Amino acid sequence: MPGRLNLFQAAMLRWRELAPYNAVHAAELPGPLDAPRLAAAVAAQVTAWGLSGFALDARRRRYEYAGGAAAPEVFHAMGLTQSFPRAEPFIPGCAAWLASLADELGLPAEALHAHVFISPREEGLDWHFDAHDVFILQLRGAKRWWVAPNRHLTLPVDQQFSPGTRPSLSHLAAAPGGLPEGPPPDEDVEAIDLVPGSVLYVPRGTWHRTGSLDDLSQSVSVASHAPIVADVVLAQLRAVLLQEEAFRADVCGLTQRGPLAPRARVAVNRALAALPACVRALTAEDV
Repeated sequence: MPGRLNLFQAAMLRWRELAPYNAVHAAELPGPLDAPRLAAAVAAQVTAWGLSGFALDARRRRYEYAGGAAAPEVFHAMGLTQSFPRAEPFIPGCAAWLASLADELGLPAEALHAHVFISPREEGLDWHFDAHDVFILQLRGAKRWWVAPNRHLTLPVDQQFSPGTRPSLSHLAAAPGGLPEGPPPDEDVEAIDLVPGSVLYVPRGTWHRTGSLDDLSQSVSVASHAPIVADVVLAQLRAVLLQEEAFRADVCGLTQRGPLAPRARVAVNRALAALPACVRALTAEDV
């Protein structure tokens, strides 16, 4: 709401101002954010979801299933962390609340999604970093987050990364020194315990892993897929470029070495010569 910080804005500002990491704790949360009521709603819905979910074991092996009354209990009894992405349609009031939160944070309505996690004691996700910001709301039980700064890549885009997996091309472009093959060093790691009503902000690119401290941990991660500067600038830049005839020319022959290739290169070079002026014409108000 204008002029007043909500818990998510407070969590974001607190992380930035009181680094390394801090959680905001609240005894009571309003509406859909009320932890006990939301936990009860999730518990009631999860057994009825016709939603595709997955579970992970300590080795990050993935087990797919399509909901059903028995599946969550069975996977929990197996000691697996269960994950329900994009669950907002299945939590009463959640979709409307996310739209309101997106407006307060100055984001498109479709930028925020709810991701439900259910973990038994000592289970969680292994080390990784995400390509989006995450707000974590702890609903039931206690959960420990281990977090660490990313000293190889800031503000990653496109996809998640965990040690032992193949980096994306965007990761490699932004981290010419490469990405580590193992977790962050112990001296960089800080542990944070979340209890029902806690809100933690984890910026994209932050190393983290999780583990439940109780027999049942239930949390909702609000993933913020905010537009990045490159996306909004390129979208507006295309509109500006199309006003110039040079950028509307075709490039037949560009992928060949035949007689059309020189013509295509001339067309591209002519357009590139006009590019700086087009870029200078853009302002933050335009995008």
